[in-house]
Amino acid sequence: MKNIAWDSVGLNFWKLGRDTAKPSSETLSWFTQGISNNSKVLIIGGTTVDVINAMEKLGTSVSVVDFSLRICNELRDYVSTETNIVHQDIVNNFKSWGESFDLICSDTLINRFDWDEATRFQNNLYSLLNENGKIRSTVKIGMYPMDHELIDYARNNSIAADFWEEESKTIDYSKAKPILENGLLPHGNINKDDLLAWYGNRGKEKRFEENDLRLLFNNWSGININNDYGDRVRVEVEK
Repeated sequence: MKNIAWDSVGLNFWKLGRDTAKPSSETLSWFTQGISNNSKVLIIGGTTVDVINAMEKLGTSVSVVDFSLRICNELRDYVSTETNIVHQDIVNNFKSWGESFDLICSDTLINRFDWDEATRFQNNLYSLLNENGKIRSTVKIGMYPMDHELIDYARNNSIAADFWEEESKTIDYSKAKPILENGLLPHGNINKDDLLAWYGNRGKEKRFEENDLRLLFNNWSGININNDYGDRVRVEVEK
């Protein structure tokens, strides 16, 4: 289902979305720290065009994987012809394509997963990394404003907020479809219909805290979590 959500918005998420959703110049410097033209880098999520371009400028070998066919097709107009684009669901339908990487990057991608998806995600990435390879990812901590809007609307109108699971801090946007329009917040210049289709098909997403991230990568050699900007953190995990 989640690929349908991202097929509905495509690279408009990057082209028309909020500038505040993009990595800052300082964050881009963090992503590329220690990378050379001998490095092999995998970027998960084709909407992270700024990270892809930053890696390309270093002359490094870059691969990008995304489960949205639309994003993969549109991305070719914005990246180097030498960048390898792989259309695959790396969480639910993962198959190794015979490469291993020194670094794997994602930008607020973990926020799109529920706990089970996040667990499969980190397991699959472990198998793709070279010895002593690393993951670098930004993660938004806590709930999104849209989450609060939907929960408040439901409670104020005596509607069961069964789309929100308080104990696990998990929201299911597909269950919130009947009231999505009432809690919809602008996302840059992305049009309303695309936003409704995007949210309505995103399914379950967990809202992470730092302790959740430490638990998620508990079996790795090490994890560093530092502030990024706003309510985002930078997470670096070593195999």
